[in-house]
Amino acid sequence: MKATFGGNLAGNTLVAYLTILKATHRVTLSNKTVTYNGNAHTLALPTLPSGMSVASSSVSGKEYDDNHNPTKPVSATQNGGMVTRTNAGNYTITVNFNGGRNYNDTSSSATLIIQAANLTISFAKTNAYNGQGWVYDGTTHEVKATVSNGANVPISYSYTGTLSRSDNNFRDAGTYNLTATLNAGPNYFAASASVTFTIRKAELSTTLNEKIVYYNGSPHTYTLTNGIVGQGDDGTFAVSRCSIVYSYTGIEFTPSYTEKPTGSEVSVNGNAATNAGWYSMKLVITAPLTQDTKIQNYNPLTITGTNNFKIQRALSSFNVGEVWVLSGTTFKNPFNFSTNTSQTITYTSSDEAKVKVQKNGGETEFLVT
Repeated sequence: MKATFGGNLAGNTLVAYLTILKATHRVTLSNKTVTYNGNAHTLALPTLPSGMSVASSSVSGKEYDDNHNPTKPVSATQNGGMVTRTNAGNYTITVNFNGGRNYNDTSSSATLIIQAANLTISFAKTNAYNGQGWVYDGTTHEVKATVSNGANVPISYSYTGTLSRSDNNFRDAGTYNLTATLNAGPNYFAASASVTFTIRKAELSTTLNEKIVYYNGSPHTYTLTNGIVGQGDDGTFAVSRCSIVYSYTGIEFTPSYTEKPTGSEVSVNGNAATNAGWYSMKLVITAPLTQDTKIQNYNPLTITGTNNFKIQRALSSFNVGEVWVLSGTTFKNPFNFSTNTSQTITYTSSDEAKVKVQKNGGETEFLVT
C-alpha cells in the first residue's frame, strides 16, 4: 500500500506491504466399507473450496486370498484423480490435494474395505430336474445350477446315487443326488445347492412275427425275428443281445378232422412244440445292460401274440388218379406206403353214388356202382 501526504509532510510518501497468507483447509476423508459387486470403488470426496483439487492419490493394502484373508499386497498411484479398487480386500487410500492460490497443499487418508459377496446358488424349480426327474430317453442331459445375480463364476458338480461322478451329465436310469458348489475365490463366499431326482426306466417295443409249419413228428421252435426297439441313441437291439423267456398257451388238433384245433388246451414254458396245434406265444424280453456302466435302462417287456405259432396237420390228402372199371366191379386198395407212419389213412369218395369205399376184413375195397 502507498500513502502520499500534504501540508508540512507534502512530498513524503509512506509505503506499507500487506501479505495475505494461504489458508489451511483440512480435508477429512471418511472410511468406507462396501460389498464386492465387480465395480471399481474409491473413497467419497467432501466438497472442496474453490481452487482446491486432487493432485494425486495412492492406495496400499492387501487383497483377499481364496480363504478371504488379506494376504496379497497391492499398491497403485493415480495422478489427477482418485485411485480405485475392485477386488475384495483391505486398503488405505491417501489423497494429495493441490491448494491452488489460496490454500496450502494438504493430504488425507482413510480406509476402504471391499468385503466378499454372498451368492445364492440353486436349481430351477420349474424344470424336470428339480426332484421330478424324467424317463430315460437314450440321450445325455446336462443339469445346471444358476447363481442369484447371474455372476459369471465357475461351478463344480458332483453326484452320488446309482452312479457317482464329478460332473453334471446324466444318461442312465437311477436315482441321483447332485451337488453344485460355487468355487468362490477371493470375491465370493462359498455356496452350494443339492437336488435329488430319478431317471425312470423306459419301455421297449417290438412286434411278434408269425410262424406256420407242418407237423412232421419233430419239435418245432418259435424264435422272435423282429428287432427290439429302444430309446434315442440305443436304436434297435438285436434279438441276440436281449434275454428272452418264452412260454405259450394253445389248443392242439384232435384225430377228427377240423379246420381249427378243438383239442385240449396246453400251457408250456418254452418255445418248442411237436403236436399239431395253434399256439399263442408269450415273450418276456429284457434289454442288455449298458456296456460301460452295467445299468439296466429298460423295464422288461411282456408281449403276447394270438395264434402266432401254428403247427398245421401234416399234408395227407392226395388224388389216387383215374381207374377205368365196369359198373358193379369191386377192387382192392392198390396203394402201398413204404414210409412207416403212425397216422391212420382214411379213404373217401367224392361221389358215393358212383364209388363206395368199404371194408372187407382189414382191407379197403372200392365198389363201383
